[in-house]
Amino acid sequence: MLDKVKISSFQLAVVIIGFIFSESIISNPSLAAGIDGWIVILIGLISGIVLISIFSFISILNPGKTLINILIDVFGKKMGNLIAALYIWHFIHILSLVLDHYLGFISSTLYVQTPMIFVAIILTLVCAYCVKSGLEVIARVSEIWIPITIFIAILLFLALIGRYDVNNFFPVLEDGFKSILKPSLYMIIFPYGEMVVFLMVFPHLNKHKNVFKVASISTIFASLLLLIVTLRVIMVLGPDMIERITYPNFISAKFVPDIHIEVFIAINVLLGGVTKVCILLYSIVMGVSQLFKLDDYKPFVMPISVIVIALTFWLFESFFEHQSWSEEIYPYYSLPFQVIIPIFVLIFSIRKNKMRSSKK
Repeated sequence: MLDKVKISSFQLAVVIIGFIFSESIISNPSLAAGIDGWIVILIGLISGIVLISIFSFISILNPGKTLINILIDVFGKKMGNLIAALYIWHFIHILSLVLDHYLGFISSTLYVQTPMIFVAIILTLVCAYCVKSGLEVIARVSEIWIPITIFIAILLFLALIGRYDVNNFFPVLEDGFKSILKPSLYMIIFPYGEMVVFLMVFPHLNKHKNVFKVASISTIFASLLLLIVTLRVIMVLGPDMIERITYPNFISAKFVPDIHIEVFIAINVLLGGVTKVCILLYSIVMGVSQLFKLDDYKPFVMPISVIVIALTFWLFESFFEHQSWSEEIYPYYSLPFQVIIPIFVLIFSIRKNKMRSSKK
């Protein structure tokens, strides 16, 4: 490994929680099912546990190796390098989509008159500085800011208790299971499938045998937080408003009386967003360095950051174009990277370890 630092179980846990929860509170795929969104969250939790189990056991069966090393071992040098390069591109693409999500939200709700290129540069520079400082710095800072986002999410849930209407949950599955199938498929990919990027981070856990335990508990906790947010939105807004509003989580939070809630939402979004952007950017530059067998990833941080910013402003002309692409194409585009190839790699890793055991 290029980066010899180690992180604790708690640090990995808060990073995973921030990764899952941060962007999901902006674009909550479960709310595409309306008042049945809570069912989608529960289905997504099951798929999330399955996926994180696959990623965890791949790492456990290949100790000390990142995704790039594992792909080369599984597919051979030529094919492995090609697939590794495609994964790096996939991570760059995800990062640009994440950044576009945040910029779209910020420009529509918080800083309407601020040029988005300015916000993109500031946010990316902060993340680039963290990544250059190393994974340990990212993890230590996450220990501070992720608990803040969790506290704000719980505080908002409690502050709106007086406005909740439990009748908004009924009728359950009025349109049948068809209404929750598509959101459930999307949720397998976002946010859980995107956690394949943690195959670049898991080798740095100081007690590597605890990867599955830490990752699975963190995934469950983050999903429960997302469930709390979803329940809050449903009980406050109801079915009619959820279908009409672009950012229902933000609007539901504004129902808190006598508080300028925009400040809390901005803190929640930006702090959580920095975690996800940092992990993706770190994984990309580490991947590039390992692919070209270089000794240092830091020279790639700024060039990759510039590419990501350019790609962010080039990909989509509007939020609605981004949303349409995410719903119609993104799940199928990401499926090979986040589900199919990892399953194949896991099967290969199990067989390889069995062969080693039989030889011994």
